[in-house]
This record gives sequence, structure tokens and C-alpha cells, in this order.
Amino acid sequence: MLCWGIFSYIKTDRVAFGTNSLTVNSLGLTLASDKRFFQYYPDKSMDLLLGKIIIPKSLKSEWDIFDYFKKKNKKYFANKDNLINYIKTIPKKILIILFHIKRDSSHPDENGNYDNKIRYSLIFNKLFINISICLSLFYIIISIKRKKIYKDDFIFATILGMSLLPLVAGWATAKHLVPVSILCYYYLVHKYLIIKQLSSSS
Repeated sequence: MLCWGIFSYIKTDRVAFGTNSLTVNSLGLTLASDKRFFQYYPDKSMDLLLGKIIIPKSLKSEWDIFDYFKKKNKKYFANKDNLINYIKTIPKKILIILFHIKRDSSHPDENGNYDNKIRYSLIFNKLFINISICLSLFYIIISIKRKKIYKDDFIFATILGMSLLPLVAGWATAKHLVPVSILCYYYLVHKYLIIKQLSSSS
């Protein structure tokens, strides 16, 4: 992040960091809070909704676009009803992240049809994610009860939570979840090796 921020400052005279790390972040939040969001997500490509968003031609740079939509989002969420409606979308997005196994982000073919068949690779990826979440929560609860902290579970839960937070705030497609599923896979292997070692030593 430090290198990226320095690079951004050299190239654009502004530091890219945190929520400002990508100039498309504010536009992404505009899409995620759009009332038509679930008409597209997760089956249809969000590029289709993006095509319906008006970007003023007076905006000349990426940072101009970022600032414009950041102000627009701030004004939108200043309305309590808008904020509540946005928060209500979060549970559905979490369910999609955990259980959606069909092809997402599809573009229509020449007949206007969308290919949303089951992707069998997603079944394994979602299994890794769900099992690792349940397993880490199980060991965290045990560690709290025994007052003996298992650091690996807390570290995993923290990294996973930080990874999923921006995806829940915006949206997650299959490609966004690849690093998350890899993280969960390594956690499961790690726990298996620890359990195996403990059982052999006992």
C-alpha cells in the first residue's frame, strides 16, 4: 500500500490509500447502492448497470470522477432511508458470497439470453469458505471458553473479515472470491496438519 501510494503521488499528485486506493471505488459504491442493483447482480454483468450511470463529460481525470461520485455517495447516504435500504442489501450479498454457485457477471448473447449455468468449481470454492468459517468460529469459541487463545484462528478470521469487508460493501463475483477461497484452503490444510500432529502426539 505504501508503494502504491507513492506511485500514485508521483503519477497523479495524490496519495492512493485506504478507500482511496482505487479511483473506481466511489463509482463502485454508487453501483452497489443503486436501486437497480439486484436486477443485475449476481447473474448479469455490472458493466450493464455501469452503462446506465451518467458520468459528466466535464470530468477530465480519474480523480475528478472519484471525487464526483464520492460527493454523490455522501449526499445519498446522508438520507437515512437510503442508508437503511443499502444496509438491508448486505445479508443478501453475504448469502450470495457463501452459497451462489451459478455463473455470474454474464453478458447477453445475440438472442438476449444469459448463461448462468452451475459452475462446479464454485461448489468446491464455497465449501472451502464455509467449512473454514465454521471451523475457525468453533475453535475461537473453544479458545474463549478455555481461556487459551489459538492465535491462528483469530489471525485467519481477521484476514478473512478484512478481505470480505469491501466485497460486502460493494459486491463479489467468482473472480473476487478466488483469493478468499485460496486463503480458506490453506487454513483448512493448516488445521488438518495441527490436528493430525496433536492426535499422533497423544
